[in-house]
Amino acid sequence: MGLNSDPIQLGRPAPADPRALLNERLLWLGALALVLLCATVFREVPGFGLLAFDDDINISLNPHLGSIGSGSVAWAFTDMSYVRRYVPLGWLTLLMVHGASGLSPAGYHAASLTLHTLNALAVFWIGTRLLAEALPSADRRRVIGAAWVGAAWWAVHPLRVELAAWASGVLNLQGDFFLLVSFAACLEGAGVLCLVAYGLSLLSYPTGIGYVGALVALDAYRNWEGLSSLEKWLTLVARRGAWLALSVLGGGLALLAQGTASGIWTTALQPALGAGARIVQVAESLLITSSRIIVPSGLSPIYDTFVDFHPGALAVAGALAAILMVITALVLLCHGRNRGLLCLCLAFLSLVLPYLGWGSTLHSPSDRYAELASVVVAVGLGWAVAVSGRMLTAAALAVIAALGVASARLAPVWRGDLELLRRAESVMTHPEARAEIELRIGKVLFLRGDFGEAERISRSAMATLGMPATAEPLYGANGARDYAEAAPLAVQHNGLGVAMARSGDLRSAEQHFRAALEVSPDFPKANVNLALLLLSEGKADEPLHCYLTVALAPQGSVDPHALRAMILRLADAYRLRGRQDLAEALAQRAARLPG
Repeated sequence: MGLNSDPIQLGRPAPADPRALLNERLLWLGALALVLLCATVFREVPGFGLLAFDDDINISLNPHLGSIGSGSVAWAFTDMSYVRRYVPLGWLTLLMVHGASGLSPAGYHAASLTLHTLNALAVFWIGTRLLAEALPSADRRRVIGAAWVGAAWWAVHPLRVELAAWASGVLNLQGDFFLLVSFAACLEGAGVLCLVAYGLSLLSYPTGIGYVGALVALDAYRNWEGLSSLEKWLTLVARRGAWLALSVLGGGLALLAQGTASGIWTTALQPALGAGARIVQVAESLLITSSRIIVPSGLSPIYDTFVDFHPGALAVAGALAAILMVITALVLLCHGRNRGLLCLCLAFLSLVLPYLGWGSTLHSPSDRYAELASVVVAVGLGWAVAVSGRMLTAAALAVIAALGVASARLAPVWRGDLELLRRAESVMTHPEARAEIELRIGKVLFLRGDFGEAERISRSAMATLGMPATAEPLYGANGARDYAEAAPLAVQHNGLGVAMARSGDLRSAEQHFRAALEVSPDFPKANVNLALLLLSEGKADEPLHCYLTVALAPQGSVDPHALRAMILRLADAYRLRGRQDLAEALAQRAARLPG
């Protein structure tokens, strides 16, 4: 009797725990289900365009966005004047997407949707780890299922549409991704990775300024028995000193960038606020953000909630009372047994408070700033499902299905400029705010060359703003006199193409010339510039099409010397291809032009 009595068993590994294998398979199946869920709800997003809602500033008309090189990388890490944020890693990502897809919107939307899906998977993993820690005696399969419910709710919630369906959402989504990686690393005990990932998050987009509060809330949950005094709480904060230092540094860089930016987002509808009004605004912003998480209705890219906002003494007193109630509730939870709920509340507040309007200008809470705080709600929902019966689970799944349908219907609002702006206009209640949106619509139409409709909308908005009927419309036929050859947007792209070509970035130059012709196909200058560029690459057929477009255009002022040079180069290209007849015909046309 002994080991030698059964030599067949020697060297064989211990049999795998079937429950562990099942749990691993459930995790993979849950991850796959989340990927399919995101792909289904946001299936139309890859076909959306680039918008005049920051996409033009960040991508399509960004003069710094071109081929990756020492100059563009240096700009990404040193510039603080182009936009109101310091986002060097975000710029690098946009540069890489530009290198892969140029100005094609599909590449940027694919990046946004990929990052959103990765974030949903990170929420699933974080929920699984937190629920397993909070409910150590619960069945592992139930924990995984509950965490999946929370992650699915988060992934398809209509508040996710803005970032998932917006090309510029790449910046926020990347910042959120590294922040979620940081928290996942913290749960796994990888302190260095947790700190590094947080730094990468702040350099991508400063979405996690209040992240230290979430880490302190986790530490408090894990060390609850020793938190008998304020000193102990301060010790927890001190333990996160490195993260706090990064947070302060990231916030300082964000404020510096905001103070030195070009100010292209400023609006005349931002009244100065005193301390009391600021408190009211923050309290109401918290209420608005929380209510949108619970009931996501009437969502829009732009809100006029606080336009012309001047609260009286009663409103200030109400806000102070609400804040006092929140503090009282937290104190009661702190002295009770609901440490999990208290820590979730602390994490939620720390993640959402930086975006509730503490700055010097008026702030209406945007949907995208509820993303990280919603992760906390997703964990709380998962916990509720894990400790409840099947009825709550079924109800949660029904809610997820309804939210998914709502998000799929809301996503096409982000398809193009006019759809987005008209959605914003439809939810506006303040006449002046609505007039500002109408002016934006007029500008979009003007840039596309629809000068008559742009003038009509401009006059309507100007009348709402109380401007005299005899005033010159901001966007109209008279303002288009300098754009006889093409829409202003085409002129902008052509100018950027010329600048890119002169800098040696021919690939980006081609993208801008093509973007100009997409807006105004008959634009002579863009046709000539694209033809010259393609001829330098040895191509001939498309340059010939560009020349014919210019030759047949009823109007256009192209430099005859440039046109002659283009035709001669085109003739040489066809002569090399053995098309002597076509080459001779082109040469004869060139001879008629001044040399």
